[in-house]
This record gives sequence, structure tokens and C-alpha cells, in this order.
Amino acid sequence: MAGSYELMESLCNEAKIDRSHCDHHHPIAVSEDGKYSIEFAECLASCGFGPVCMVEDDFHEKIDPSKAGKLLAQYP
Repeated sequence: MAGSYELMESLCNEAKIDRSHCDHHHPIAVSEDGKYSIEFAECLASCGFGPVCMVEDDFHEKIDPSKAGKLLAQYP
């Protein structure tokens, strides 16, 4: 899905989120400090511009997974 798995991994690493306990019944994981939560979504309706993500109400397209920390830094 256009790099979405790599982006998810990078965001989790940057935010210190452990998704090992996530499943279909518990899809949301929270960072150690409680500042970030993350949920994987298969589709955000932007196939041609992936990987994409939403942070708060902001939609981000063509995110370079290696720049996940820079993206999160925009949301103190």
C-alpha cells in the first residue's frame, strides 16, 4: 500500500508506540507518554499519493517514512 507499512513502523518508532498487542478488537495503540495514539487504516482514499496519514484533523500525502519524526515534531 504505497509504503504505508514502513510509515506505520517509523511513526511508532518515533513516538515510542508498541503495537504488538493490537488486533481487530483493539486497533489503537498509545505511546508510553500518552501523547500519541495510532491506528492503522487500510484506506484513506488517496491511493495515488501514498503513503498517507492523518495527524489530528490534518491529512498528509506522500510522506517519506524516514521523515516521520519531522512530521510528529509539527504536533507538540
